[in-house]
Amino acid sequence: EATLYKAAMNARLCVIVISIRNTENWTMPPDAVSHLVRARCDLLILVTAISMGAGGFPVHGQEGNVALTLTNPSFENGSTGWSFGKFPEQISIDRTLGRDGGGALLVDDPAGESMPFATQVVTELQGGATYELRAWVRGQGKSAGAAAALKIEGYTADGRNTLGKYEQLPLAKAADWTLLALKAEFPFGIVRASLLLRLFGAGTLWFDDVTFVQTA
Repeated sequence: EATLYKAAMNARLCVIVISIRNTENWTMPPDAVSHLVRARCDLLILVTAISMGAGGFPVHGQEGNVALTLTNPSFENGSTGWSFGKFPEQISIDRTLGRDGGGALLVDDPAGESMPFATQVVTELQGGATYELRAWVRGQGKSAGAAAALKIEGYTADGRNTLGKYEQLPLAKAADWTLLALKAEFPFGIVRASLLLRLFGAGTLWFDDVTFVQTA
C-alpha cells in the first residue's frame, strides 16, 4: 500500500508538472526531468497494480470470494443466531441428522400451509457488490410442489427493502444432501440483508452448513 501511495503521489506530481509546462513563458527546472521520469515509472507500477486489484483498490467485477461470518452456520449450537419468527412449532434443531452427523435445521410442515422459514441478519454489506448464499439441503416432500428455498432480502440504512430474490430446489431432487445456492447483485445503498431458509409446500426439510460469500 505504501508503494501504491507513493506511486499515486508521483503520478499527481507528473500531472501538475505537465500542466505547468503548458503554461506560456515557463522553463522546466533541470531537476524536474528526473521527477517526471520517476513519476512515469511509478505511474506504470500504479496502473499495473490497480489492474491486478492490489493494495485495496476496488476493481469492479473482480472475483473476491470473501466469506462473511455467520453465527452458528452449522447449527451445532442449537438455534443461536437464527430467528424462527412465528414458526416455532414447525422449526427445530435436529442434533443427529446433519451432514457430518451433528446438528441441522429441521423444518417440518405436514400440511404445507405455513411456508415456514428461519432467518439471520447480516450487516456492513456493500451496495453494488455480488453475494451468494449457499446451504446444503435434503428433504422429503409430501406434495408435488414441495421445495427447499433460499431468499435474500436487502435493506438500506433507512429500512427500505430494495432487494428480494429466491432460489428453489424441488425436494424430489434432494433426497440426499444437495448444495443449493442463490447469487444476487446488491443495488447501491444496501447495508444489511436478511437470509431466509424456507420450506414451500408440504414436507420435511433439513438445512446445514450455511455460507454467505461476497463473490464480486
